[in-house]
Amino acid sequence: DWTSSYPFGDIFVDNWKQAFDSDGDSYGDNHGPDCCDTWYDQNAAPGDEFPYNARQYTDYDGDGYGDNSSDFITGDACKFEYGTSYRDRLGCIDTDGDGSSDPTSFWNSTLGADLWPADSTQWADSDGDGFGEFASLRFLRASDLLQLGEETVIDMTFFDADWVAQTIPVVAEAIGESVVIEFNFVSDSSPDAFSGLSIDNVRMATP
Repeated sequence: DWTSSYPFGDIFVDNWKQAFDSDGDSYGDNHGPDCCDTWYDQNAAPGDEFPYNARQYTDYDGDGYGDNSSDFITGDACKFEYGTSYRDRLGCIDTDGDGSSDPTSFWNSTLGADLWPADSTQWADSDGDGFGEFASLRFLRASDLLQLGEETVIDMTFFDADWVAQTIPVVAEAIGESVVIEFNFVSDSSPDAFSGLSIDNVRMATP
């Protein structure tokens, strides 16, 4: 059992289904269908579905984001509805799978919802011209311009407000090669001054 002189012992001395609480949130690390009531502890707290995250312990809809929505790092903004969005809010329905949540009556594109919820290549319109922007980066082998690895999509929701730094991992296939870095941008053909990418200070670094 846990004591002040032996802090590695069982914290839940009246419950044989629990022993440890790794994140210190008072919910035991064990969780699952057989947890957590016992004969000696018939009103036991539920097991911790996030045993190493003190801000979360349950996930009602099973989408990997915790039910404590006040946690903006790992909290589910739609905790009773399975969702995979991660750009504008976490854990909400994302029909086209591009990371931006579908718009609702209370969450629209001004808050970050997907302007094109059925188009996985578009989700934002930074310059307000009615055409979505799509940007990506490719690593090409310098000798023959063969694409190395997968194309990396650049998140355009960060742009047009100020200079913003983004870190893009080098694909494994490009490690050890002499490469050309290719930036691609798609929006529309209107001659405005706002569509496009302004790229500065590109640096490559090894871990």
